[in-house]
Amino acid sequence: AEIYTLRKSHWKLFRVDRTFDVLMACLNDHDIVNFKTDYLSYLPDVPSENSLETYVQAALCLAQSATDINLWDLNGNDAEAISQLQHFTKITSLTVDIRQQFDMLPATEDFVFDKGLSPIFWNHGRSLTFVMLTFVRNLDLGMLVSQCAVMESLKLQYNVYSNATTNFQVEEKWPLKTLVLLCCAHPGVGAVFNSPEHDVLRRILAHAHNLEKMVISQCSTFVDKVLLDAAVSNSFQKLNDLMITNCRFISMQALEESILMKDDVPVENVIII
Repeated sequence: AEIYTLRKSHWKLFRVDRTFDVLMACLNDHDIVNFKTDYLSYLPDVPSENSLETYVQAALCLAQSATDINLWDLNGNDAEAISQLQHFTKITSLTVDIRQQFDMLPATEDFVFDKGLSPIFWNHGRSLTFVMLTFVRNLDLGMLVSQCAVMESLKLQYNVYSNATTNFQVEEKWPLKTLVLLCCAHPGVGAVFNSPEHDVLRRILAHAHNLEKMVISQCSTFVDKVLLDAAVSNSFQKLNDLMITNCRFISMQALEESILMKDDVPVENVIII
């Protein structure tokens, strides 16, 4: 914070990881009214002392124009603080990582997506180019995709998905280039409830005409019909990297007919386990 205060008039951009202490020092100890950064990162060492709500309030005072926001190791009670991210005016990249025991918390008491993340997608979906969500419960992927019309990279890890929105519209020229979908089984939840609904996944694949990299792991809804139906609309003519692991309901025949044996698909790097 002292270095920043000394040099801020000369710097055009200032990036520091885990910015909580720097922000608070600038706010409390120095006469700073605008923090020159496009990057905010929150990783609490002691959550009871450095609350997300306090961090977001400080960041909104000093760096409301930040575009790249990364929140790690949050707990399931941070929905209200997460929703305050909607007040950042220029957000384009969002990473949210939740740490919670899925079998310990009833679904009716988990509002991270409904009350925390949804307002962000409703308000900033048309400017978000990167989204990464980890361990988020009740994730309405249909709503997310329909709102994020300019998204280029979508990374989803170990979430539990809602099927609230299955009939949705995707931007005609959707620029999605990278899709990472990693699923797994959670205690008390089960793998079948941890994958996006069939129609949601099919719509995503069918409209991802600019897809260059696709990684899908342990997804129970990634089945032959989903891929073959998607391939009717999407020729995957830009797909270069393909990685599929532990997807036991997809056959090699479906992969060959849709991607691997087609001359106009430029795939070069393939991993199938």
